[in-house]
Amino acid sequence: MGSKKKKKKIKRDIISIDEKACTRCGDCIDACAEFALEMGKESVRLKGESFCDGQGACIAVCTDDALRIVKRECEPFEPEEVKRYVRSMGEDELVKRVMEHFLKVRRPD
Repeated sequence: MGSKKKKKKIKRDIISIDEKACTRCGDCIDACAEFALEMGKESVRLKGESFCDGQGACIAVCTDDALRIVKRECEPFEPEEVKRYVRSMGEDELVKRVMEHFLKVRRPD
C-alpha cells in the first residue's frame, strides 16, 4: 500500500469554480492543457490542486462566467503529476482530448 505524501501548501494563483454559475458545458475541460478539470455531478471541478497551473486558459472559453483566478493556499503545481496522468491516459484518449481542444480553440464564431 502506498501512502500519499502530504504536500506543503503555498499561496499561489489557482482556478476557482462558481458551481452555481457553471452549466457543465465542458468547454473549460477541453481548454485546459494540464487536464486539471473534470466533470462533477453539479459542475466542473478541479481534478486536483497540483494539476492547475493557475494560468487560466479555461477562463477564455467559459461563457458562463463561472471561472476565476484566485490567490490562495493550495498545493503547488506539479508538472510531473500531469505528465504521469497523461501517460496513463493511453494514446487514443490523449489524441481524442488534444483534438477536442484544438477544434474548440480554432472553431470559427
